[in-house]
Amino acid sequence: TGRRYHVYNAGVMGTVPHHWERYLQRLVPVYQPDYVFAIFFLRDGTPLCTSLRCHRETIDRLRRQYASGFLYRHSRIVRLMGDALVRREFTRYYLDAISRSYLGSEMDRRFWSGQQQSLVRIRDACQRAGIEFHMVVFPLLFGLESASTYRFHAVEDEILRFAREARIPAFSLTPAFL
Repeated sequence: TGRRYHVYNAGVMGTVPHHWERYLQRLVPVYQPDYVFAIFFLRDGTPLCTSLRCHRETIDRLRRQYASGFLYRHSRIVRLMGDALVRREFTRYYLDAISRSYLGSEMDRRFWSGQQQSLVRIRDACQRAGIEFHMVVFPLLFGLESASTYRFHAVEDEILRFAREARIPAFSLTPAFL
């Protein structure tokens, strides 16, 4: 059609909607976009850190539980089994923490509630500037072998429910990944 698009990726790894508000304030006057897309990763509504360094205590506790003792130190097979158990238990811990952040108690959901407020403020700032604001929900890349093995449908439903109620057009990429 001959139309040209300029895309500016303002994404910064490990940030959340609260940070996006500040970026928007600085970038909108400079770039004057017609559209703003928030690529919302499932971790963005949680207080979880993306680095394993942040989870060192939990990993060390699991390692003491599953990967210690004489046999672990002296048998490669026992070491492999112990390390596999540590990975499995840490994965369970992390994935459960993501689900609780959206679907757990009011205290568990406190961070998500704050990010919802930030997304509404971003929506409002975009509206005031005449910019269309949209959310794209990016799945957690875990268990995407089939719809039945992906365990975050309820989390994504919660995110999309919020977007609907907040009148923020949202689109999930999960079906494409599945």
